[in-house]
Amino acid sequence: MEWQVIEFQIPGRITKFNSSYTFNGFLTDLHPLLQKMAEEIIDGSYLNALLDLIQFQSSHGWTADLSHRVLAYLNSRNVAFTIPSLQAAVEHHLEQRLYQPQKLLEDLRETDAQQFCTAMKCLLEDKKDLLELEDIVIDLREIRKQAFQSPGVNRSLFLITLERCFQLLNSLECVEILGRVLRGSSGSLLQPDIAEKLPQDLCEDAFKNLSAVFKDLYDQTSAHSQRALYSWMTGILQTSSKATDDSVSWVSAENLWILGRYMVHLSFEEIVKISPVEIRLFISYDNTTKLLDTVYDITPELARAFLERISSSSFDMRNTSTIHRSLSSELKADLLDIATENQTLNETLGSLSDAVVGLTHSQLESLSPEAVHGAISTLNQVSGWAKSQVIILSAKYLAHEKVPSFYSVSQMGVLLAGVGTRAFYGMDCRDLLQVLRSTVSLHVSNLSPAQKQGVLSKMIEAGDTTSGIVEIQGAFFKEVSLFDLRREPGFNTTVLKEKELRRSQALFLYELLSKSTRRPEELLSTGQLVKGVTCSHIDAMSVDSFLAHFHYFENNLSLLSPYQVNCLAWKYWEVSRSSMPPFLLTALPAHYLASVPASQCVPFLINLGKSQLDSLVLDSHKKNSVLRKVQQCLNNSTADEYAVDIMGKLLCHLPAAVLHRGVSAPAWATALHGLRDCPDLSPEQKAAVRLRLLEQRGLPQNWTAETTKDLGPFLVLFSGDELSSIATKAKSILQGFLEDSGYSIQDLKSFHLVGLGTTLCTMNVTEISLIKISEFRVVVARIGTLLCSIHVLAEFKRKAEVVFGDPTQWSSSVLQELGTIAAGLTKEELQMLDKDLMPYFQPSAIKCLPDEIFKELSMEQIASLGPENAAAVTPAQRRQLSMLQLQSLQRALDGANTRSWLDTPPSASPTRTPSSGSPPGGPVTWGPWLGCPLLVLLPKTVW
Repeated sequence: MEWQVIEFQIPGRITKFNSSYTFNGFLTDLHPLLQKMAEEIIDGSYLNALLDLIQFQSSHGWTADLSHRVLAYLNSRNVAFTIPSLQAAVEHHLEQRLYQPQKLLEDLRETDAQQFCTAMKCLLEDKKDLLELEDIVIDLREIRKQAFQSPGVNRSLFLITLERCFQLLNSLECVEILGRVLRGSSGSLLQPDIAEKLPQDLCEDAFKNLSAVFKDLYDQTSAHSQRALYSWMTGILQTSSKATDDSVSWVSAENLWILGRYMVHLSFEEIVKISPVEIRLFISYDNTTKLLDTVYDITPELARAFLERISSSSFDMRNTSTIHRSLSSELKADLLDIATENQTLNETLGSLSDAVVGLTHSQLESLSPEAVHGAISTLNQVSGWAKSQVIILSAKYLAHEKVPSFYSVSQMGVLLAGVGTRAFYGMDCRDLLQVLRSTVSLHVSNLSPAQKQGVLSKMIEAGDTTSGIVEIQGAFFKEVSLFDLRREPGFNTTVLKEKELRRSQALFLYELLSKSTRRPEELLSTGQLVKGVTCSHIDAMSVDSFLAHFHYFENNLSLLSPYQVNCLAWKYWEVSRSSMPPFLLTALPAHYLASVPASQCVPFLINLGKSQLDSLVLDSHKKNSVLRKVQQCLNNSTADEYAVDIMGKLLCHLPAAVLHRGVSAPAWATALHGLRDCPDLSPEQKAAVRLRLLEQRGLPQNWTAETTKDLGPFLVLFSGDELSSIATKAKSILQGFLEDSGYSIQDLKSFHLVGLGTTLCTMNVTEISLIKISEFRVVVARIGTLLCSIHVLAEFKRKAEVVFGDPTQWSSSVLQELGTIAAGLTKEELQMLDKDLMPYFQPSAIKCLPDEIFKELSMEQIASLGPENAAAVTPAQRRQLSMLQLQSLQRALDGANTRSWLDTPPSASPTRTPSSGSPPGGPVTWGPWLGCPLLVLLPKTVW
């Protein structure tokens, strides 16, 4: 999009004399737009000044002396600035607007027309992501990124776009901005009253584009808002309709397509008036059946009305029976009967499209292999299959092939999950590699663990391990054993970018690759390799390197373990506590939260609200301290929608009293939208929400249809008793499998071991000893997820010794790989482990350690467990600990530094040696945290 020069009247009296200007009485040689910019700097209107600068650069050349002439002008007005100090002032101002989006809204309301247009165009993609002004560089890409990702800023941009954009810019551009803002808001901005602010006179393309945005956000929009948006859409469609009287429907084929899922709001009277010609045209559109598949919320009455109109349109029902699922589940059997009325199921299978998911098992079993072959291009794309249906159809499709070929498997699509494990294992290795390289690999993630192990076993058995492993993408790669990774060191960062990693894999691969590359960014930016960063790696980073690369950790916070976050927090506290992201303080002992001043509350809430608090803080006492700090920052209330935006996921942790009385009426609708997604509200929180709903909406029997739909998730706040699980006799399952298959224990392949799952826990010591090491070693990680008895785990541990050597020599990656198997270590072996390995036990292994063995851990080992493992310690294990051991456990829960913990009493001062310039125990000086600066420092000075 090219920048256009738009002429606007600049406020102030300007007179030109040759090459000089007078501005409000001051003689200057600056261009009027730069004079205006300088005056706004003097007034502290830095956003306006920046917009003027961007506009000036878009239509004028920038020379090296202009910066100095601007500074000279400022000095002549007795305002002293240097380029660095001006840059800092602008950065600080813009950062504060990120944290105070209401003030950003006020600023944008006060911009003149030229500045507003410049701001809006900056939000749109532009060829110029960097504006280079000799000694100044403005990163517009970063400005856009931070604007769209900052909670509350989206709300301000949405409101100001509705208020001013359509009067000043092209409506298509305004709709594009609205689309970007709305798609980043999860539908929370679309409250019922917004429809009143939408423009009524959009051009056709802009209306269609905005309607498409609303359709994309349909599931995230409340029923009341859906009804309001439907009224806005239909108001425009009816106005533009060519219908001349009420007997002719305005609902054309194109209008139905524009409405999309909003068609469920059409009245019965409107549906029965739709012309058969229009309904036939609509059904014939490409992807109409896919659209109708999503119309699950239509009422049976309206579904029947639609069905009658389709029937009266003389359209062949056999080609459109996909509507059976979407229009009403009650009509499913009727439509299938229509489709097969005059033909057999084998003849009509290919024309049923998505309707085949309604076929019963007996109907599927009656199909001929030839019919399935003929319809495979349809069957392989159908969504909604049950697992049993997939198995039946896959068996039919492969009935004529003793061993599946690449060609046959490549045609199966979603039916790939029905191929048996032995069938995969029986395939030629070259065919399997082709499968992994082809688009069929997209469906490999749907395979069961046993099926995946069958594929891996075949490839590894063929001897071409490296090429096979390299071809494995996505989640499938997590099935590759640590044993096989250790045999093949020929990995590089390029082949790991699209692979999901277990933590044990990441630990090994990061250590391996760090030996061959000196560029931390190459490792930290590679897929999920960041999971493998240890505290030793973090501690070894220089101050400059750590600060320069911290954003890689921050952007992948969800991949990091609590122990890794704890290490990052200590490192940041040591090297640059004044600019430390406040949310990292939650990973330190609770008393460090006192270091967060009121001025840093908003960034603290924003960053914490983007995290999963339950994963970040595992100790309940510490979590309570964090939540008290959150309440302090919020002044124990939630004043408006912006406060809800800023809180993010913290909303799920608000105390019941705040939910009941502390959330203001204007904020409640937005808060309720967020509470719907909270997975584990406490009984007290649920009761508070219920009381609030009863106070506002009355008893459920009096709710409207829209209210019932909006509040549906809260109708089950107090669910009934959970269904009791049916106990199974696992030992008899194992014996039955061995008898039916004709296998003995020593014949079991790795995929058999994976498929048997918890049944392996019923094996005795003798049976476990019979499992082949060659099969066991490639599924160690899977077996390590089982919660078996300690005797079984001890025997699996003895097998692990054959694979990985003496336990005293095990590395962090081996401990991660073993999972619960590590709980089989003897007391002596456990005591000999280095304390630095303790965080690399999996929490499940800690839980499985016998109480009498766990108590033998030293205070140093317990203190080094890390927050996640410390939280896994059971009450029975706690009861066996001495007072000193319990103190060590509490330090681990708090995330205390383990290196100097014996020497430093608990206090608010850091337990690491602080960086120079900040004496131990001295006060922390908080400057503006620039963890997400709008103006990125580049080789040139950034303004």
